[in-house]
Amino acid sequence: MPFALHSRSNTKLRTPRRGVTLLELIVALALLALMAALVAPAMIAPARRTSDVATVIRSGRSAAIARAQPLVLRFSEGGEWSLRPLPPHDADALATGLVTTPEGAFSLQLSPFGGCLPLAALPPSLGAWDVASCTSTQARAAVRGAGGGA
Repeated sequence: MPFALHSRSNTKLRTPRRGVTLLELIVALALLALMAALVAPAMIAPARRTSDVATVIRSGRSAAIARAQPLVLRFSEGGEWSLRPLPPHDADALATGLVTTPEGAFSLQLSPFGGCLPLAALPPSLGAWDVASCTSTQARAAVRGAGGGA
């Protein structure tokens, strides 16, 4: 008889539950929100308040690297600039702004690998252009002079 009673108690075991609990769902959503908060700043394009050509170029280069996508940075004669993806996705600008000391109209293609290729002749005020470092020779000379570097 004890055996028969024991077998009846086994029939009352719980069946495995399906789905997730509310707590598990909240924890998963919190982890996703944390990951999004860490990644979002890297996806932001240059700020509109940027007022220096070299700073805009560095910020655009960083945006191209962070987005892992080639971008085009265009400067107009009046100092307006815009950062856009390559065609056919160039309808909306990722960022726009105004530089206080315009160098003239020119365009750069910013590589996701960190290079900056001029798309047309650069203004003489920029001097020679180094594609790998994404700087003009005059900008590098100014940095060396100010920092007393090599």
